Amino acid sequence: MVGYDVEWHSEFITSGETGILVPYRDTDALAQTIAALIGDPERSRTLGEAARTRALRQMNREEAVAIKRAVYSRVSASSGRARRRRTGRRKRR
Repeated sequence: MVGYDVEWHSEFITSGETGILVPYRDTDALAQTIAALIGDPERSRTLGEAARTRALRQMNREEAVAIKRAVYSRVSASSGRARRRRTGRRKRR
């Protein structure tokens, strides 16, 4: 797996482990990296197997639920702090 190092891509691709990230919009680097992997089937296989293992782990139902609960908990805590700040302000008349 080859992708640009942008947005969420690094959440799944760890460059050199589960794929390779190249600088965003660097089409030359993207093409060179893909060509290099085509020329190195063993490395491609190793990266692909690691990516598959990570995907299966992250898509595991229990793991996915734990991740979602952790995110919801952080968002909820953050939302509660923001609400307390807003309600603590005086209204102007």
